Parts: sequence; C-alpha cells; structure tokens
Amino acid sequence: MTHISAYSFASEKQLQAHCFQWTWNMYPELRRLFFKVNNDGEKNIVAAVQDRGLGIVRGIPDLVFMVPAMGIELKMPGKKQTEDQIKVEVKWKSRQIPYYLVFTVEQYQEIVIREVDKIKWW
Repeated sequence: MTHISAYSFASEKQLQAHCFQWTWNMYPELRRLFFKVNNDGEKNIVAAVQDRGLGIVRGIPDLVFMVPAMGIELKMPGKKQTEDQIKVEVKWKSRQIPYYLVFTVEQYQEIVIREVDKIKWW
C-alpha cells in the first residue's frame, strides 16, 4: 500500500485525483462504477441555479461508488464538512449507505480495500 500523507498535496483536488487514480489502477473491474459528482460549487450564481435545476445536489460526497455502494468525502487535515455535507452524511447513514470522511491517502486505501473485499464478485 502506498503511504502518502495528505500533507503531500497542496489541495483537496490533488488528494482526490491521487485517490481516484489509485482506485482506477488498482481495481479495473470497478471502472465506471465509481466517479466524482460535479458539485464543486465554484460557479457564478446563474450557473449554480442552472445546475440545481438539472439535479446537482449540494453536499454529495467527492467520490460515489455504485459497487460497493458508498460515498467518500475527502478533506485536507484541519478542514471540516459543510452543513450540506453533514446533512447528506446523516441521510445516507440513516439509510445504511456507508459514508466516510477521509483525510489521508492511507485512510482512503484502507476503506476501499475493506469495502471491496466484502463484495468480491468478479
């Protein structure tokens, strides 16, 4: 397992890119079964209103896995979830959908390995 601290990354986007690429390469059978949802919120008000009308939901985790079903929210150390992210976490957990708040590559990899091992269907 690769041991890379979140401190190795200058931003959450870099952390997310590394985690995504690791999963893509480590588990080719999961390709197109996990993805990033385009809900960054880095838009002007017109684009944000249009996105909401198209079904973009604030607070959805950074990476969504269809198999195994789970959401992973990535944060740099010291950062906190938004109110919308907390609402999504509560809703998903109340429906027994695994949701993880992750701060390091190592933590991410341990979660993915554990969850994928539960479903080894390929």
